[in-house]
Amino acid sequence: MSDTELSHLRSLNWDDIGLRLLVFAKYWARTYYFWREGQSLPEGKIPEDIAKEAISAFWAGIRQWNPKYDVFVQLKNAVRSILSNLHKKKSSQVTAAQPPEILELHIDDKPDPASEVISEDYCKSIFEALYEHDKVLNSEELLMIVMAYEDGAESVDEVAQKTGLTQQRIYELRRQLKEMKQSVLDTLNKEKTK
Repeated sequence: MSDTELSHLRSLNWDDIGLRLLVFAKYWARTYYFWREGQSLPEGKIPEDIAKEAISAFWAGIRQWNPKYDVFVQLKNAVRSILSNLHKKKSSQVTAAQPPEILELHIDDKPDPASEVISEDYCKSIFEALYEHDKVLNSEELLMIVMAYEDGAESVDEVAQKTGLTQQRIYELRRQLKEMKQSVLDTLNKEKTK
């Protein structure tokens, strides 16, 4: 990294960038990985960890800055990449063999009430829009999967238990659901800006 680039980075408002990146990490984790406030991501991480990791990776030179692009855009891409890699790891797909009492020590029983309400309302809006989507209305299997996720299913095994569908079929339907979810999110975001 050149001295000019380093000087530019040091001149930025990192408190503001860090806060906006944390908001983005929470949004992306909630929207694409069904994370909820008060829960952990794979490997026990939380969105704060993901935002810190993205910033640290750039400062440590693990991820390269590209001066042609906005710093915040690059950090958002790093968050997306970290979350994606975290969820793709085999170790992240296996439940830890820890007794529940040990895990309870790390749970914050009092998440921020305002954030929790906003998060719940947003998730509720997503599910309502998915239920009204033509493809879901015309497919009993897609409807069952949406219902399973709304009922708290997080893994393919949990969806299989709730729906009775095979894992292979669930993977096929999840791909369709992911495409629909993006169009639903685009619609919801347009409605917010009106």
